[in-house]
Amino acid sequence: MRPALAALIAVAACGGPIRFALRAPVWDEEDDRPFWPAPAYDEEMDVANTVDALLLHPISHGLRFEPRTEALDVNSLDEVPNSTWFTNRSPSPEEAARGPCVDEGPQLPFTIVSSKEGGTTPGLVVQDESGQRYLLKFDDGTVPENEAGTAADAIVSRLYWAVGFHVPCNRVLYVARSDLVLTERSVERRPSGSRRPLTTARLERMLRRATRTESGLIRLSASRYLDGTPIGTWRGEGTRQDDPNDLVPHQDRRSLRGERFLAAWVAHWDSRGPNTFDAFVPTGPEAGHVVHHFLDFSDALAGISRRTRWPETRVGHETVGDLGTTLADAVTFGVVRRPWDAVTRDPRYPNLAYFDVEHFSPMGFAPQTPLERWARAEWADLAWMARRIARLSRAHLEAIVETGRYGDPAEEARMVEVLLGRRDRILETCFEVSSPLSDVHVDGERLCATDLARPSERGWEPALVEAWRDAAGTRTALAVTHGRDSVCVALGAHFAPRACAPGDADRYAVVEVARIRGGHRTVLRAHLYDLGPAGWFLAGLERPS
Repeated sequence: MRPALAALIAVAACGGPIRFALRAPVWDEEDDRPFWPAPAYDEEMDVANTVDALLLHPISHGLRFEPRTEALDVNSLDEVPNSTWFTNRSPSPEEAARGPCVDEGPQLPFTIVSSKEGGTTPGLVVQDESGQRYLLKFDDGTVPENEAGTAADAIVSRLYWAVGFHVPCNRVLYVARSDLVLTERSVERRPSGSRRPLTTARLERMLRRATRTESGLIRLSASRYLDGTPIGTWRGEGTRQDDPNDLVPHQDRRSLRGERFLAAWVAHWDSRGPNTFDAFVPTGPEAGHVVHHFLDFSDALAGISRRTRWPETRVGHETVGDLGTTLADAVTFGVVRRPWDAVTRDPRYPNLAYFDVEHFSPMGFAPQTPLERWARAEWADLAWMARRIARLSRAHLEAIVETGRYGDPAEEARMVEVLLGRRDRILETCFEVSSPLSDVHVDGERLCATDLARPSERGWEPALVEAWRDAAGTRTALAVTHGRDSVCVALGAHFAPRACAPGDADRYAVVEVARIRGGHRTVLRAHLYDLGPAGWFLAGLERPS
């Protein structure tokens, strides 16, 4: 069957409605304007976040009517502009493997500053020979997933970075015990908030369960401290009142809504407030702006499985505190079968635990606690993320997974295959309802786009290709050409009167491109101006679903 793409071109009548003005799309949100003073430190604690998500938020939001709204950080081409939240990137596989890492790595040995504060993974705050600080985290060498957490930190941070988010540089290292140096100033942070000297005996107890090689090297994740002054976490709703650049409510950002599918892809179950970070980055002696980050990905992939003594098959399928499921299971004594009941481990790949393709449902993925920004996600937001994910090829994933430094090459290869399989499920889910055509642009007298469904790469059934032009009641067949992963539609003869102004409705045209595959029809609507000798101008895009 020939690759399918149906293109319907309808030219607006003279004086017809104009949806998009004749102006260039916005590609920079310009939310990095310098200001002073720096915002106050504001951290959302783990317990407070859980109580709010499970109790306070449902009560307060249940008492007021809140209509669903479209995302606000979207430009006329249906994309998210660059901002302090998100950057449009198209890295090569080599660039993706390097990710946010700007140097060649820490200079050993590490001098221990303190033990890690909070979280369930043991760790240390250290300083290398150059004075750069790092957060070190260790795997549990006593469980089958003895490389899962550190690998996830390295791999998932690079996937988030490649898609466009701001994250720390996380590296998997193997260090000798002598590379962890205690001093008289090293302290242990207690859960109560108090501090006491960190002794050699206490350090040895912390390292006792760490994953080690046969030669005794300790496996760890080294997360480079982010640039700027820490000012705490960012919230999933509202705005930061002491940041004059923070004007779009966080739950109404497409970037944060669409992250739902990115987190689902990598099973980042713990994507929530306590695992975010705001830094005030200086731009002058008394000026700077806030940059927003995601961090701590050790729960992703199969990392969460190592934390408990019982199987965590429910992770990613249900939020904690789901009373409906809990009560139903109690009443039926567990007779009702759940999607996670059939999940099993493959003993050949212990570090993948329950991370698989067979039981993955993009729309069924659930976070640890409910997230308002995910709940508000529209198909347009999820499809945008699918288009971002679709840009990461097998070569990208192979290069990124290699940074997890799995000891068994078979596990590394299997992780790539699982990520590819889960990625394709996300793309299938979205591209059945939203057009996969992207990078839309005018090329002379043609409208061209990249087909991110990429049937040539994924072996999917290709689509049909048809094209028409409908103008002044006349329907005319148009030529459509396509490459390996692209398509172009001839725009046809110019129609606008030469005398009208560039932005007049007489020059306005709507091009509708329908892609048909497997019984599914998706539409891309391109809004253009016929500028005569100056050519065609692409003013806006729509993807009705």
